[in-house]
Amino acid sequence: MPSAPFFGILSRVLQVAYSRPRICAVFVVLAAAVGAGTNGVELADADLHLRYVPEARTAYISRGRVCEDRPVMTQLVRVDGALGSYGRVGLWHWDVSGLGNRRENLFRRSFHEVDWGFFYRYDWEIDKDWTLTSEVMKDWLTFPGARGRLRGRSDATIHEYRLYEALKNPYLTPWCLIRRGTHPNDWTYYRVGVQHGFPLVDNLTLTPIFYAELGDERHFNRRYGQNVSGRSYHSGPQALVAQLELAWKVTDWFSVTTSLSQFGLVSEDARASVMENGSRGQRRRDLTVFGIGAVVKF
Repeated sequence: MPSAPFFGILSRVLQVAYSRPRICAVFVVLAAAVGAGTNGVELADADLHLRYVPEARTAYISRGRVCEDRPVMTQLVRVDGALGSYGRVGLWHWDVSGLGNRRENLFRRSFHEVDWGFFYRYDWEIDKDWTLTSEVMKDWLTFPGARGRLRGRSDATIHEYRLYEALKNPYLTPWCLIRRGTHPNDWTYYRVGVQHGFPLVDNLTLTPIFYAELGDERHFNRRYGQNVSGRSYHSGPQALVAQLELAWKVTDWFSVTTSLSQFGLVSEDARASVMENGSRGQRRRDLTVFGIGAVVKF
């Protein structure tokens, strides 16, 4: 017999689904796509790929800062098609919705981020089991109803470009992500990491991931506010993240994932400034985040 907390969590999820029809709509589309796939409609026949990744997280961290320290629902949708031997082009959508609104009347609404973009991807097979993946993206980040000391009362769209590089191989995969903001502020953010997947049993893989987050002086100012020490920020490391991801491949098109991440600010100026300048929910300097989700791809 399910416990009382189970029914409480279920009730809360249903309330969020009712108040956020976008989440419901995406799941309806997903169900339709799954139904089509089981009836023999293969998107791969047209060399068109669809990837949908919903995930529930205990908190949300982005670009070296805790954006929401309460549970959120994230959704990633990627659709891309081949350009023959010249790579792939596609569309990208990212949505983060806070599952609570207890701060509605205090500082800001429950966190909500909606991003859109388009990208070009090329996989260069250097040798057997060695592939260099390159991806460039133009995207727009929006924050409907955003409130908070670090953003003011603006929900202005952020324009940015991204470059992703990864050298996939049987040993240790190094990768990097560069994000360049151009509007309404100029800044540059870097994420550099390594990872490797260890097969445990059939269709079950454990992947340790470790990465560092870095930024220029302007990025520090945008993420943590004015330096409380009175000095200027220095470009360099912002935070370190260690993560374990466990993936169970149920079928060729459906997987279940869980993850555990440890985030920590390493810049002393950032640690002091985020405590002084951050809104509630954004002052955490160290945080452990748990996630559970799924990967659906055709």
